[in-house]
Amino acid sequence: MYFILRRSAVSSSYRKTTLFKHAIGGLVLSASTVIQAQSFDSCPTEAFLVQDNTARLYSVNLATGFYEEVASDMGTTGKINAIGFNIHDNYLYAFGYQSKTVVKIGSDYQAVPLSVSNLPDVSFYVGDVSLAENSYYAYRSGGSYGLYKIDLSEDSENYLNAQRVIDGSSLNLKIFDIAFHPDTNALYSVNSGGDLIQVDASDGSAVTLFTGHDQGHEHLGGTGRAVFRRGKHAGQAVAVIGMNA
Repeated sequence: MYFILRRSAVSSSYRKTTLFKHAIGGLVLSASTVIQAQSFDSCPTEAFLVQDNTARLYSVNLATGFYEEVASDMGTTGKINAIGFNIHDNYLYAFGYQSKTVVKIGSDYQAVPLSVSNLPDVSFYVGDVSLAENSYYAYRSGGSYGLYKIDLSEDSENYLNAQRVIDGSSLNLKIFDIAFHPDTNALYSVNSGGDLIQVDASDGSAVTLFTGHDQGHEHLGGTGRAVFRRGKHAGQAVAVIGMNA
């Protein structure tokens, strides 16, 4: 399994940036009023890359670097970012700039906006879906913003209700992507200085695992993307890679 590719809003988006880490005329519809496309059969083996001011979706073979466009029209006239695959329902989730809300993407690659409550009126370009729980997480720095958890379980009393885990002053990170580790459920990112940061999704507490200039570690540079790949280095923080956007 690969996580999704996603490039930052500053440049573009695989949920794990590779990640793949997906509005209808600006109108946000409730889940009950939307005819939802079918889910993917399983987690795709390729990564996904979202690019351009009007979102276009590409599939990426991480082994060869080969990529091809799979959707030139995702049902939006705006950007899509902070994308991630949800293993709990086999849909992609992301943040849609046109609708300014979380969007849900099925196997037809169309972004359907969801009526999420209690989100600030800004766009998010950092986010991912948890593997341990059916929830989408989005982050933006600044005291009025922060790290938000959005429950995606339709039978939950908190369904599509955004809950702020920590404010963006207490968790003040200069990052453009973030990714859940497949085994620990911790969030990881690399900041603009090349520091590898681990974030506890339950309370937003963060620790720097090593700095970009630590002896013995390759400097990771800026973070257009964060990457996780199952297999080699599984369970190790080094599985996260920062890439220049």
